[in-house]
Amino acid sequence: MRVLESCYRPNSFIRAANELGIRQGAVSQQIWSLEQRLGFAAFLREGCTTRPTQSGEALVDAVREGFGYIAEVIELEKRKQCENERVISVLPGFAGLLVQGWGRMCNIHS
Repeated sequence: MRVLESCYRPNSFIRAANELGIRQGAVSQQIWSLEQRLGFAAFLREGCTTRPTQSGEALVDAVREGFGYIAEVIELEKRKQCENERVISVLPGFAGLLVQGWGRMCNIHS
């Protein structure tokens, strides 16, 4: 789906390949394979350029929406992790004492 979305913006498999850091042939193969599985063309090929079909545009919109939702979930989960995380900064000499004391405190409360 990332390849599909990357091909949509520049209307070029070559530019998409450069953006993704893969060869143009790999992009073409992935788009062809996707179109075979979908049962419809996502792009019209016109020489060195491509143009999305109406079906391709609808699919890219859905993919972008999905990527956006995934990014939101990731950010939410990261914030949850940060809420439970505490950072303590101390000089190196105190770090050993702190760790020893923390271990004893955990043993007492478990």
